[in-house]
Amino acid sequence: MRFLVPIVLAVALIAVAFNFAKPLPKTNFDESFLPKASYVKYVAAGNDASVAGLFWIKGLTELGESYITGKEYNYLSHVANLCTELDSLFYTPYYFVSGVTPMDSYDTTDFIVMRRALKNYPEAWRLAISFALRLSRGPYPDPHAAADVMRPYFDSPDTTIPEHIRLLYRTFELDAEQTETAL
Repeated sequence: MRFLVPIVLAVALIAVAFNFAKPLPKTNFDESFLPKASYVKYVAAGNDASVAGLFWIKGLTELGESYITGKEYNYLSHVANLCTELDSLFYTPYYFVSGVTPMDSYDTTDFIVMRRALKNYPEAWRLAISFALRLSRGPYPDPHAAADVMRPYFDSPDTTIPEHIRLLYRTFELDAEQTETAL
């Protein structure tokens, strides 16, 4: 009982202090500026994965704010690129960018991120599908590149890949052929 009173008083004092505290000043963070990964690695002093996580959290916060305010936020793939340059095994940016990037987006920064994803996670066929679809249906359609992305999954011994996914690369190859050849 005698320890409970000081704890209650301390919590009440903290609550009063937060209630009367001034709001934090705006940082005016310009999300269009991101430092180079080489500079961040130098400053991070070996904590690259932790710093990548901090940049990723900031990127998601800005994305969420854009949904609430209606502002456009076009920098998530740039943030993901920085994060995956710092920590190439950071899976979340790969997965998120593959699902969030619009097919018709003219910003192709996500191509760099997705190529890095397939290099580091070659077994992640879901990432490969979204990248292949973006390549074949995006603003600069390239069905040859999409077929190249999906070809390794055709002969893969992985039993978790559904048959229609294995055959998807043929669809991209047929799209790449001229109509006369396909007929």
